[in-house]
Amino acid sequence: MILMVLKAEYLGGHTLLCEFNNGEKRKVDLTPLLKLPAYKELADEKEFERYGVDGTVFWANGADIAPEYLLEHGTPVNQSGIDYLEYKGFTGSVEFSKEDNSYFGKIEGIDGLINYEGADINDLTSAFHGAVDDYINNDRDMNK
Repeated sequence: MILMVLKAEYLGGHTLLCEFNNGEKRKVDLTPLLKLPAYKELADEKEFERYGVDGTVFWANGADIAPEYLLEHGTPVNQSGIDYLEYKGFTGSVEFSKEDNSYFGKIEGIDGLINYEGADINDLTSAFHGAVDDYINNDRDMNK
């Protein structure tokens, strides 16, 4: 199968969210390419935003970029498209394991490590809420 970009969404700065015909989604920061002659004028974000998709990502100035580069240099995005969860002032990560076909994450910004997991994004959200509630209750109990 020939790798192709199906969609690209502008995320701000010089970052695109690319969806490929193999089902992968990658968040790609193209800032490192701006020092190369073909991409220099894309340093202007207004020019960068003038991109199109036709199996690859291309710009009005004639620059384009291979789907393989975007896939290789991008950060995988989970299938839900949700990067994090928030609840009661806490933030939790959202990751997807293709191997286990399930979601998992951890509460960010706390001392210690508290993980949670779920079969889908709804299960993960419930598990995150439960983990936060347990953390709050345990912290309260320790400080009595």
